[in-house]
Amino acid sequence: MLPQLLRGTGVVERRFHADVAAALTGDRTYIVNVLEQPGLRTTERLVEAITERLGTPLVIADVGVLEGHGIGNMVIVSTEAELPVEELDRRTREARFPAMVWDPAQSSW
Repeated sequence: MLPQLLRGTGVVERRFHADVAAALTGDRTYIVNVLEQPGLRTTERLVEAITERLGTPLVIADVGVLEGHGIGNMVIVSTEAELPVEELDRRTREARFPAMVWDPAQSSW
């Protein structure tokens, strides 16, 4: 159980992601799957913590979940490798369960 002082502050995420950043090698690829709920608070905190230590990640999710309308998985990807963002977005939109790619560097919440 977390001490009350650390709950909801993002301190734990920042410390954890500092350790992750220190441990990653090569293209420093980091992928997180998040079960998100309306409001996107978990993803918002994680994107902030990951951006601080690893650079701005991409978020891949069902369109409704990404818009904050439902519960579902969000995949957060951070890497120093070049990602084909447009191709990823096109392929996720054409998938059996359509999704989309959101680049926080290109637009805000």
